[in-house]
Amino acid sequence: MISRIVLGGCLLAGCVGVASAQESYFDNWPKGVAPAEVGKNLAEHFLTSPTQYTKTVFYAEAGTWYGALQFAELTHDDALRQKLVERLDPMLPGGATPERVPHGHHVDAAIFGIVPLEVGRRLKDKKYVEVGQTFADDQHQEFTRAL
Repeated sequence: MISRIVLGGCLLAGCVGVASAQESYFDNWPKGVAPAEVGKNLAEHFLTSPTQYTKTVFYAEAGTWYGALQFAELTHDDALRQKLVERLDPMLPGGATPERVPHGHHVDAAIFGIVPLEVGRRLKDKKYVEVGQTFADDQHQEFTRAL
């Protein structure tokens, strides 16, 4: 019985030690590789990069954009979020570059809707939600046709 108690105590102490070591491991990142720095660099790189592969927003670009919006939210970086929104605004109806918005009845085009939906959700602005909703509705229609 005593050996079980001692063994249990040792295991508990070991777990606490490992957890403590893990906490300090994840707190002490070398300069340039901390998650906040890497995320900021990736988001800023996205903002300065041209559209990839096609004349419209490619599905991977939409995913990256969504991730950058999430990063801005998690890090409370309102300036970054604003830049990401400003990249979207010209693509909205009536904007300077609506041709960059993908169209077609395929998930590769429909995924673009996550960007205006996320912006609309964060800003609580219906104009973005309505644009994103059109992509969701179109994809839903394609899905129900396939049934």
